[in-house]
Amino acid sequence: MKKMWEGLNGNRALIISVITIIISLFVASIALANHISSIVKEAQLKKEQIIIMASDMIADQIDIHRYSYSPHPYYDSKIQELISIINKNQEDIKKNQQEIIALIKEGR
Repeated sequence: MKKMWEGLNGNRALIISVITIIISLFVASIALANHISSIVKEAQLKKEQIIIMASDMIADQIDIHRYSYSPHPYYDSKIQELISIINKNQEDIKKNQQEIIALIKEGR
């Protein structure tokens, strides 16, 4: 191995620079992957926030219609089911948001 290394003479610098470039590209690709991952997590968080806002708007509309009319008991029970589903989804989304925020904080 030593004889082979000594036989390279002028090519040593070239070999070292190629190895350095390969290592730096590897490190840069890891950094880029981490950056893309954090962007995706933030996008998911924003998407969930939009879903929460939309479900709040739907719940508000249901409440408006519920108190504007005197609905049939069947529809009133269906409205209650929808409200409970929306509330459960909001709780799940908030839980997911907290988990994503924790993951983002761990990653940085």
